[in-house]
Amino acid sequence: MRRKNIAVLCLTLLFAVVLGTQIAATANAETENGQPLTSPVTYFTISGNVRYQFLRIFGLGKKEQPAEGVNVTAVDKFHHVSYETQTDSNGNYTITTQVGGLFIVSPSGGESTFYTPPFAVVHANHPGQRTNVNFKGFVLP
Repeated sequence: MRRKNIAVLCLTLLFAVVLGTQIAATANAETENGQPLTSPVTYFTISGNVRYQFLRIFGLGKKEQPAEGVNVTAVDKFHHVSYETQTDSNGNYTITTQVGGLFIVSPSGGESTFYTPPFAVVHANHPGQRTNVNFKGFVLP
């Protein structure tokens, strides 16, 4: 009976040491700068440019400029998740997704009456990127 109690006590101590080591290793899983080793998963990146096209009736021609502050939305039709961003001062945008899927990318807001194309379809079937998903917003006088 005494040997049985000693064996149970030894196994309990061994289990406590192993468990304590695992907890300590998990708690100290940091890089040198104190940040966690893991980061948000990036699956696919969609980027492009939005420009305004000013149509002049009695002017000499067309004038273009970057479209700042336009909302660009990518809706994943498979997972029912949407990602949204705004264009910067040069009209550029980047949307980073965390899953693959079939994305409908569309601009909205800003000074434009309508955009062409009204939307773009991006198929993200593997990790990577799609660039030059561009839009042009027409501004009527």
